[in-house]
Amino acid sequence: MFVNMGSTTASSTPAVIVDPDMRETRHCSRPRTESALERARELREESLRVSQLQRERDWALQLVQEKALALQASSLDEYVKECHGSLFSKLTMDPEAQHRRDATTADIRGKWQPRKVTKWTSFLNEQRLIFNRACDMFPPAVRPFPRLITVKENGKKIVPITDEKSMAKFIHESIEEPVKNIMRELQSVDKLGKICQNDVRVDFTNDAEHAKPFETETTSSQPREPYHSMMLYVWEPKAPCDTTVEQLRTLLRPTTSFGEVTEERERPAAVQDAEEVPQPTAITEKRTKRAVTQTYHNMMESCLKFGILTTGQAIVFLHVNWDDPQTLYYHISEPALDVAKVPERDAAFFSAVGQYVAFTIMALTKHRRS
Repeated sequence: MFVNMGSTTASSTPAVIVDPDMRETRHCSRPRTESALERARELREESLRVSQLQRERDWALQLVQEKALALQASSLDEYVKECHGSLFSKLTMDPEAQHRRDATTADIRGKWQPRKVTKWTSFLNEQRLIFNRACDMFPPAVRPFPRLITVKENGKKIVPITDEKSMAKFIHESIEEPVKNIMRELQSVDKLGKICQNDVRVDFTNDAEHAKPFETETTSSQPREPYHSMMLYVWEPKAPCDTTVEQLRTLLRPTTSFGEVTEERERPAAVQDAEEVPQPTAITEKRTKRAVTQTYHNMMESCLKFGILTTGQAIVFLHVNWDDPQTLYYHISEPALDVAKVPERDAAFFSAVGQYVAFTIMALTKHRRS
């Protein structure tokens, strides 16, 4: 057994000699491996640093470009989009407004009421054609509109809506003034009268009898002939807390008995059941129908084809064909939602300012034809 053990020891001697070599081999390869890993790590970190520097450089260049763009006059597309982003999108409701006041509704007894209400199915197609024609008058290189930074600064002045008065002020700042700017510049570049056939100055004015009519002043080619005004459409503002978008979409739907329903809702309180308690749904329905009827009545009294009912969040464009004046056509626009859903190239058209501009040109054009 000892011999065997010795034999085993002797036979293992070469293994003992080989082991140091193997250890030496492993010992020599480890630094090279670690060096390669360290180098790879350094390269990776360097690549990350370069990428970070490139991103910072791109961000700085973009910031410089945006500031330069904001400080120069804007194109039509830029101006309309900035009005949407910095003005119209600032529409908010004072959370306490609903609790501080009762919604006011017009007494519509004895006023004109539509018998039939139906969707204005051709509205968007007509609007798009008109808006595209207006855009064609302002190539991207033509930049006659206010600086974007000015629009942004104006947006900081907008305050939450508390009532119809503050709603009207919001519309004035975020829609009326931009529309007036665009129509004024359109007049200056439309030398051939493709859109504005006469000298036209548009304005929004308050009128005690006809809510808020939109007016234009025109003159002929005679230099001394005074301007005269004509109304294009009326619009009635409602605070969003009084009439919500959901209420408008639910309650303003095609019907052939709109006036009949309104008359039924207008029964004097004395003839109503003493135990009958108005439900919230009935109240909001009455409020919405009264608002629509009031706008329609103003259109009839002013002999106008067009009108607008707006809550800011929603804009209801109204139209009457005088061959059938008892039918009221409507289209509900929700600029914030509409702009969010469409591609960037269509954002200006679906914005509140874009829709108002096209609607104003439509009313102006059809007013001349009538």
